[in-house]
Amino acid sequence: MDVDHTPANSAAPTAASTAAVEADTARNARARKLRVAFELALRAAVSKLSQKNLEASFPRLAKSIPEQLEAVREQTVEFIQAAAQEEFDIIMEKRNVVARLAELDHVIENGRRADGSAAAAASGGTLESHA
Repeated sequence: MDVDHTPANSAAPTAASTAAVEADTARNARARKLRVAFELALRAAVSKLSQKNLEASFPRLAKSIPEQLEAVREQTVEFIQAAAQEEFDIIMEKRNVVARLAELDHVIENGRRADGSAAAAASGGTLESHA
C-alpha cells in the first residue's frame, strides 16, 4: 500500500512550470549556483543516512533483516531527495527566484555603470582601462 507523503499545504508544480524554471535557471548564473548549493546541501544531508549509521541505530534489525533495512534506507533516501527537490522547485516558482536574481544582476550592473560614470566624471570625463 503506497502512502502519499506530499505535504498537504503545497501544490506540486506542473511539468511545464518546472521545465520553465529549469530553463530560466540554466540561463542565470546566480540561479545555477543556488541550485548547485541546494544539491550539495541535500547530498550532505542524505549522506548521514548511511547504512553504517542505520545499523548503529537499529542493531537488532541490522542483524536479523539486513537486506530489508538497506531497502528501507534506500527508499527513505529516495523519498527525501524527491520531496526536497519538489519543495525547492515550488519555492523557486512561487517566489519567482530566477527573475528576482536576474533583477539583482541588473541592479549590480547599473551600480557598476554609475560608479564608472562617476569615476570618469571625476577624472575629467575619460574612462581609463586598468590592466
